[in-house]
Amino acid sequence: MVATALAAGAYFFLGSALVPVVQAHLKDHPALEKAYNALNEAETYLKETKENFKNDKEKAIHAINKAKDEIAKAVKATETRSATDSDFVPAPLEHKHPKLREARDALQGAIDYLNMSTKYDFKGHKEECIKYIREAMVEIDKILAE
Repeated sequence: MVATALAAGAYFFLGSALVPVVQAHLKDHPALEKAYNALNEAETYLKETKENFKNDKEKAIHAINKAKDEIAKAVKATETRSATDSDFVPAPLEHKHPKLREARDALQGAIDYLNMSTKYDFKGHKEECIKYIREAMVEIDKILAE
């Protein structure tokens, strides 16, 4: 019951006039925007499902709303800059080239997967595959750094 009230309070905060400010500032912080949107989707899923998840559903919704609240506060805080954050660049590289960033992340995932396969060498192609995936990552990184 308390979790429901707290979650509702956090939702009310995010449902207030602060939301347009949050949405505007999230565009400057794509990683936070992605997390915020994922949290919204997770919350919607939890609220729409009949599953109770061993009584953890309300705790999860509460934690999601707390996370959304903190993200909202963090991006709201970027409205004004202080001397301590004067060197902060709010738009990371993936903001400029999201498809290249996604590809790079997928390539890293492929390398991680290949490296987990300690007993299977993909009929001799494992090392070459890793080599060329890394080369592709290097070239993508060069573009992202421009």
